[in-house]
Amino acid sequence: YKTESNEKIFSRASVISSVIFSRLQNIVFSHAVKTAQHNQLYEGLEIYQNRA
Repeated sequence: YKTESNEKIFSRASVISSVIFSRLQNIVFSHAVKTAQHNQLYEGLEIYQNRA
């Protein structure tokens, strides 16, 4: 009886942790994409200023 409830708690915790992990991955990925876009934008501006 106790082991069953422990297994339920463990499975619930693993599901929650996996959800949190995927959310974190999404946040990190989107942040990396935004950073890369900003870097490209700044590089483009520098190239444009150097041409002018």
